[in-house]
Amino acid sequence: MKKVSSLMMVSLMVLSTCVLVVTASALYITVKTSKPSYQIGEEVYVYGNLTYNGLPLPDKLVSIEVQDPFNNTILMVVRQTNSEGAYNLTFRLPDQAEKGTYTVYVRSSYNEETATNHITFEVKDAALYVYPPTTWALVGNNFNVDVIVDDIVDLFGFEFYLSYNTTILDVLSVIIQPPFDEGFSPLIEIVEPEGYVHVASILLPSSPPLSGSFPLVLITFKAISLGSCLLDLYNTGLIDSMLNPIVHVSVDGYAFVVILGDVDGDGKVTMKDIFLLILHFGRKKGDARYAANCDINCDDVIDMKDIYIAIRNFNKSW
Repeated sequence: MKKVSSLMMVSLMVLSTCVLVVTASALYITVKTSKPSYQIGEEVYVYGNLTYNGLPLPDKLVSIEVQDPFNNTILMVVRQTNSEGAYNLTFRLPDQAEKGTYTVYVRSSYNEETATNHITFEVKDAALYVYPPTTWALVGNNFNVDVIVDDIVDLFGFEFYLSYNTTILDVLSVIIQPPFDEGFSPLIEIVEPEGYVHVASILLPSSPPLSGSFPLVLITFKAISLGSCLLDLYNTGLIDSMLNPIVHVSVDGYAFVVILGDVDGDGKVTMKDIFLLILHFGRKKGDARYAANCDINCDDVIDMKDIYIAIRNFNKSW
Protein backbone atom coordinates (compact mmCIF):
# COMPACT_ATOMS: atom_id res chain seq x y z
CA MET A 1 0.00 0.00 0.00
CA LYS A 2 2.85 2.36 0.83
CA LYS A 3 4.47 1.53 -2.54
CA VAL A 4 1.25 2.40 -4.39
CA SER A 5 0.94 5.68 -2.51
CA SER A 6 4.55 6.57 -3.30
CA LEU A 7 4.00 5.77 -6.97
CA MET A 8 0.88 7.92 -7.04
CA MET A 9 2.75 10.79 -5.43
CA VAL A 10 5.54 10.55 -8.02
CA SER A 11 2.94 10.47 -10.80
CA LEU A 12 1.24 13.56 -9.43
CA MET A 13 4.56 15.37 -9.25
CA VAL A 14 5.28 14.52 -12.88
CA LEU A 15 1.82 15.70 -13.92
CA SER A 16 2.27 18.91 -11.97
CA THR A 17 5.57 19.51 -13.71
CA CYS A 18 3.91 18.98 -17.07
CA VAL A 19 1.17 21.47 -16.19
CA LEU A 20 3.82 24.04 -15.24
CA VAL A 21 5.58 23.53 -18.55
CA VAL A 22 2.34 24.03 -20.47
CA THR A 23 1.56 27.18 -18.48
CA ALA A 24 5.02 28.61 -19.19
CA SER A 25 4.44 28.02 -22.91
CA ALA A 26 1.32 30.21 -22.98
CA LEU A 27 0.69 32.86 -25.60
CA TYR A 28 1.53 36.30 -24.18
CA ILE A 29 1.00 39.84 -25.44
CA THR A 30 2.28 43.12 -24.03
CA VAL A 31 0.97 46.64 -24.57
CA LYS A 32 2.48 50.04 -23.72
CA THR A 33 2.02 53.70 -24.59
CA SER A 34 4.85 56.16 -25.22
CA LYS A 35 3.86 58.18 -22.14
CA PRO A 36 1.20 58.12 -19.40
CA SER A 37 -0.72 61.23 -20.48
CA TYR A 38 -1.56 63.15 -23.64
CA GLN A 39 -3.33 66.32 -24.70
CA ILE A 40 -6.28 66.71 -27.04
CA GLY A 41 -5.01 66.78 -30.61
CA GLU A 42 -1.80 64.95 -29.74
CA GLU A 43 -0.68 61.67 -31.33
CA VAL A 44 -0.80 58.55 -29.14
CA TYR A 45 1.75 55.81 -29.78
CA VAL A 46 0.80 52.25 -28.75
CA TYR A 47 3.21 49.33 -29.05
CA GLY A 48 3.91 45.83 -27.76
CA ASN A 49 5.13 42.31 -28.46
CA LEU A 50 3.51 38.93 -29.07
CA THR A 51 5.35 35.81 -27.88
CA TYR A 52 4.72 32.08 -27.54
CA ASN A 53 6.82 30.08 -25.11
CA GLY A 54 8.99 33.18 -24.76
CA LEU A 55 9.73 33.37 -28.49
CA PRO A 56 8.49 36.17 -30.78
CA LEU A 57 5.58 35.40 -33.08
CA PRO A 58 5.98 37.12 -36.48
CA ASP A 59 3.23 37.84 -39.03
CA LYS A 60 0.35 37.38 -36.56
CA LEU A 61 -2.71 39.62 -36.28
CA VAL A 62 -3.29 41.80 -33.20
CA SER A 63 -6.66 43.44 -32.55
CA ILE A 64 -6.41 46.88 -30.87
CA GLU A 65 -9.41 48.65 -29.34
CA VAL A 66 -9.35 52.09 -27.69
CA GLN A 67 -12.13 53.14 -25.31
CA ASP A 68 -12.78 56.62 -23.96
CA PRO A 69 -13.53 57.48 -20.27
CA PHE A 70 -17.18 56.51 -20.83
CA ASN A 71 -16.29 53.06 -22.25
CA ASN A 72 -17.19 54.08 -25.79
CA THR A 73 -15.03 52.52 -28.50
CA ILE A 74 -13.31 55.32 -30.41
CA LEU A 75 -10.95 53.15 -32.45
CA MET A 76 -10.70 49.48 -33.43
CA VAL A 77 -7.96 48.31 -35.80
CA VAL A 78 -5.92 45.23 -36.62
CA ARG A 79 -2.13 45.26 -36.90
CA GLN A 80 0.31 42.54 -37.94
CA THR A 81 3.43 41.70 -35.97
CA ASN A 82 6.81 42.12 -37.64
CA SER A 83 9.66 39.62 -37.80
CA GLU A 84 10.43 40.28 -34.10
CA GLY A 85 6.84 39.81 -32.96
CA ALA A 86 6.36 43.56 -32.42
CA TYR A 87 3.34 45.66 -33.37
CA ASN A 88 2.50 49.35 -33.07
CA LEU A 89 -0.22 51.90 -33.68
CA THR A 90 -0.21 55.70 -33.89
CA PHE A 91 -3.44 57.68 -33.78
CA ARG A 92 -4.41 61.29 -33.13
CA LEU A 93 -6.77 62.31 -30.35
CA PRO A 94 -9.58 64.27 -32.04
CA ASP A 95 -10.33 67.88 -31.09
CA GLN A 96 -13.60 66.77 -29.49
CA ALA A 97 -11.96 64.05 -27.38
CA GLU A 98 -13.13 63.75 -23.78
CA LYS A 99 -10.70 64.32 -20.93
CA GLY A 100 -10.10 61.46 -18.51
CA THR A 101 -8.81 57.89 -18.49
CA TYR A 102 -8.62 55.96 -21.78
CA THR A 103 -8.07 52.21 -22.06
CA VAL A 104 -6.28 50.32 -24.83
CA TYR A 105 -7.26 46.64 -25.18
CA VAL A 106 -5.16 44.22 -27.28
CA ARG A 107 -5.97 40.67 -28.31
CA SER A 108 -4.37 37.94 -30.43
CA SER A 109 -4.89 34.21 -31.03
CA TYR A 110 -2.48 31.42 -31.96
CA ASN A 111 -2.43 27.64 -31.71
CA GLU A 112 -5.95 27.55 -30.17
CA GLU A 113 -4.91 30.03 -27.46
CA THR A 114 -5.97 33.66 -27.00
CA ALA A 115 -3.93 36.33 -25.21
CA THR A 116 -5.33 39.66 -24.03
CA ASN A 117 -3.94 42.67 -22.21
CA HIS A 118 -4.73 46.34 -21.63
CA ILE A 119 -3.21 49.64 -20.52
CA THR A 120 -4.60 53.07 -19.58
CA PHE A 121 -3.52 56.62 -20.33
CA GLU A 122 -4.82 60.05 -19.35
CA VAL A 123 -6.03 62.85 -21.58
CA LYS A 124 -5.68 66.20 -19.85
CA ASP A 125 -4.77 69.85 -20.35
CA ALA A 126 -1.26 71.15 -20.00
CA ALA A 127 -0.60 72.81 -16.64
CA LEU A 128 1.30 75.85 -15.42
CA TYR A 129 1.92 75.69 -11.69
CA VAL A 130 3.93 76.95 -8.74
CA TYR A 131 6.38 74.46 -7.23
CA PRO A 132 6.64 73.56 -4.46
CA PRO A 133 2.90 74.02 -3.96
CA THR A 134 3.46 74.91 -0.30
CA THR A 135 6.53 76.62 1.14
CA TRP A 136 7.39 77.15 4.81
CA ALA A 137 9.80 79.89 5.86
CA LEU A 138 10.96 81.81 8.91
CA VAL A 139 11.11 85.59 9.13
CA GLY A 140 14.34 86.75 7.48
CA ASN A 141 14.81 83.57 5.43
CA ASN A 142 14.98 83.42 1.63
CA PHE A 143 13.25 80.71 -0.40
CA ASN A 144 12.76 79.80 -4.06
CA VAL A 145 9.74 78.76 -6.08
CA ASP A 146 9.62 77.58 -9.68
CA VAL A 147 6.89 78.26 -12.19
CA ILE A 148 6.73 74.97 -14.10
CA VAL A 149 4.94 73.85 -17.23
CA ASP A 150 3.72 70.25 -17.25
CA ASP A 151 2.73 67.92 -20.10
CA ILE A 152 3.16 70.62 -22.72
CA VAL A 153 3.43 70.02 -26.46
CA ASP A 154 4.96 72.46 -28.99
CA LEU A 155 5.55 75.34 -26.54
CA PHE A 156 6.96 78.46 -28.20
CA GLY A 157 6.14 81.24 -25.74
CA PHE A 158 4.62 82.02 -22.34
CA GLU A 159 3.37 84.85 -20.16
CA PHE A 160 2.07 85.01 -16.60
CA TYR A 161 1.46 87.27 -13.64
CA LEU A 162 2.08 86.08 -10.08
CA SER A 163 0.79 88.11 -7.15
CA TYR A 164 1.89 88.00 -3.50
CA ASN A 165 1.37 89.85 -0.22
CA THR A 166 4.01 92.59 0.10
CA THR A 167 3.54 92.79 3.87
CA ILE A 168 4.73 89.19 4.19
CA LEU A 169 7.12 88.67 1.24
CA ASP A 170 9.67 90.58 -0.82
CA VAL A 171 10.77 89.48 -4.29
CA LEU A 172 14.57 89.39 -4.51
CA SER A 173 15.02 88.07 -8.05
CA VAL A 174 13.26 86.59 -11.07
CA ILE A 175 15.24 84.38 -13.47
CA ILE A 176 13.91 83.07 -16.80
CA GLN A 177 15.26 79.58 -17.45
CA PRO A 178 16.98 78.47 -20.71
CA PRO A 179 16.24 78.56 -23.56
CA PHE A 180 13.62 81.23 -22.96
CA ASP A 181 16.19 83.47 -21.25
CA GLU A 182 17.70 84.05 -24.68
CA GLY A 183 14.35 84.40 -26.39
CA PHE A 184 12.91 87.35 -28.27
CA SER A 185 12.73 90.33 -25.85
CA PRO A 186 12.18 88.41 -22.57
CA LEU A 187 10.22 90.50 -20.08
CA ILE A 188 10.59 90.65 -16.29
CA GLU A 189 8.63 93.17 -14.21
CA ILE A 190 8.65 93.28 -10.40
CA VAL A 191 5.93 95.65 -9.19
CA GLU A 192 6.38 95.99 -5.43
CA PRO A 193 3.57 98.41 -4.45
CA GLU A 194 0.86 96.21 -6.01
CA GLY A 195 2.73 92.99 -5.23
CA TYR A 196 3.10 91.08 -8.47
CA VAL A 197 5.66 89.91 -11.01
CA HIS A 198 5.02 89.87 -14.75
CA VAL A 199 7.13 87.51 -16.86
CA ALA A 200 7.00 86.71 -20.58
CA SER A 201 9.24 85.27 -23.29
CA ILE A 202 9.04 83.80 -26.76
CA LEU A 203 11.65 81.64 -28.46
CA LEU A 204 13.70 82.91 -31.36
CA PRO A 205 12.37 81.84 -34.80
CA SER A 206 15.41 79.56 -35.20
CA SER A 207 14.70 77.74 -31.91
CA PRO A 208 12.67 74.50 -31.94
CA PRO A 209 9.51 74.43 -29.79
CA LEU A 210 9.60 72.49 -26.53
CA SER A 211 7.55 69.58 -25.23
CA GLY A 212 7.43 67.83 -21.86
CA SER A 213 7.61 69.13 -18.30
CA PHE A 214 10.20 71.70 -17.17
CA PRO A 215 10.67 74.95 -15.18
CA LEU A 216 10.17 78.26 -16.93
CA VAL A 217 11.02 80.76 -14.19
CA LEU A 218 12.77 80.76 -10.80
CA ILE A 219 11.57 83.36 -8.26
CA THR A 220 13.43 84.10 -5.01
CA PHE A 221 11.43 85.57 -2.11
CA LYS A 222 12.42 86.89 1.30
CA ALA A 223 10.07 86.31 4.25
CA ILE A 224 9.67 89.63 6.07
CA SER A 225 6.79 89.00 8.50
CA LEU A 226 4.60 86.23 9.89
CA GLY A 227 1.53 85.14 7.98
CA SER A 228 0.22 83.08 5.07
CA CYS A 229 0.40 84.22 1.46
CA LEU A 230 -1.25 83.03 -1.74
CA LEU A 231 1.12 82.90 -4.72
CA ASP A 232 -1.55 83.56 -7.30
CA LEU A 233 -0.90 82.73 -10.96
CA TYR A 234 -3.22 84.73 -13.22
CA ASN A 235 -3.48 86.09 -16.79
CA THR A 236 -1.42 83.10 -17.93
CA GLY A 237 -0.79 82.40 -21.58
CA LEU A 238 1.00 79.66 -23.54
CA ILE A 239 1.43 79.64 -27.32
CA ASP A 240 2.59 77.01 -29.80
CA SER A 241 4.92 77.34 -32.79
CA MET A 242 2.01 78.52 -34.94
CA LEU A 243 1.32 81.24 -32.33
CA ASN A 244 -1.96 79.57 -31.38
CA PRO A 245 -2.98 79.58 -27.69
CA ILE A 246 -2.44 76.32 -25.82
CA VAL A 247 -5.27 75.26 -23.53
CA HIS A 248 -3.97 74.79 -20.00
CA VAL A 249 -4.81 75.04 -16.33
CA SER A 250 -2.91 77.19 -13.83
CA VAL A 251 -2.28 76.10 -10.23
CA ASP A 252 -1.38 78.57 -7.45
CA GLY A 253 1.05 78.07 -4.60
CA TYR A 254 1.13 79.06 -0.93
CA ALA A 255 3.82 80.42 1.36
CA PHE A 256 3.63 80.27 5.16
CA VAL A 257 5.97 82.44 7.23
CA VAL A 258 5.79 80.87 10.67
CA ILE A 259 7.39 80.77 14.09
CA LEU A 260 9.75 77.92 14.88
CA GLY A 261 7.78 74.78 15.62
CA ASP A 262 4.52 75.69 13.87
CA VAL A 263 4.98 73.00 11.24
CA ASP A 264 1.32 72.82 10.17
CA GLY A 265 1.08 76.60 9.71
CA ASP A 266 -2.09 77.08 11.78
CA GLY A 267 -0.57 79.98 13.72
CA LYS A 268 0.22 78.18 16.95
CA VAL A 269 2.67 75.53 18.19
CA THR A 270 0.50 72.71 19.54
CA MET A 271 0.47 68.94 20.00
CA LYS A 272 -0.51 68.63 16.34
CA ASP A 273 2.91 69.98 15.41
CA ILE A 274 4.64 67.59 17.83
CA PHE A 275 2.67 64.70 16.34
CA LEU A 276 3.73 65.66 12.79
CA LEU A 277 7.37 65.77 13.89
CA ILE A 278 7.06 62.30 15.43
CA LEU A 279 5.30 61.02 12.29
CA HIS A 280 8.24 62.10 10.12
CA PHE A 281 10.94 61.42 12.70
CA GLY A 282 14.21 60.12 11.28
CA ARG A 283 13.42 61.06 7.70
CA LYS A 284 16.23 62.67 5.74
CA LYS A 285 16.11 64.98 2.74
CA GLY A 286 15.51 62.81 -0.30
CA ASP A 287 13.43 60.22 1.60
CA ALA A 288 9.89 59.62 0.36
CA ARG A 289 8.32 60.86 3.63
CA TYR A 290 10.73 63.72 4.31
CA ALA A 291 8.72 66.90 4.99
CA ALA A 292 10.66 70.15 4.73
CA ASN A 293 8.29 71.95 7.11
CA CYS A 294 9.20 69.42 9.83
CA ASP A 295 12.92 70.02 9.39
CA ILE A 296 12.77 73.09 11.62
CA ASN A 297 16.50 73.75 11.87
CA CYS A 298 17.05 72.99 8.16
CA ASP A 299 19.82 70.40 8.70
CA ASP A 300 18.21 67.96 6.22
CA VAL A 301 17.05 65.50 8.88
CA ILE A 302 14.02 65.43 11.19
CA ASP A 303 15.31 64.52 14.63
CA MET A 304 15.20 65.40 18.34
CA LYS A 305 16.65 68.84 17.65
CA ASP A 306 13.50 69.74 15.72
CA ILE A 307 11.23 68.33 18.43
CA TYR A 308 13.17 70.28 21.08
CA ILE A 309 12.66 73.55 19.16
CA ALA A 310 8.92 72.90 18.92
CA ILE A 311 8.69 72.08 22.64
CA ARG A 312 10.61 75.25 23.48
CA ASN A 313 8.05 77.32 21.55
CA PHE A 314 5.03 75.27 22.67
CA ASN A 315 1.79 77.32 22.83
CA LYS A 316 3.37 80.33 21.13
CA SER A 317 1.23 81.83 18.39
CA TRP A 318 1.37 84.44 15.68
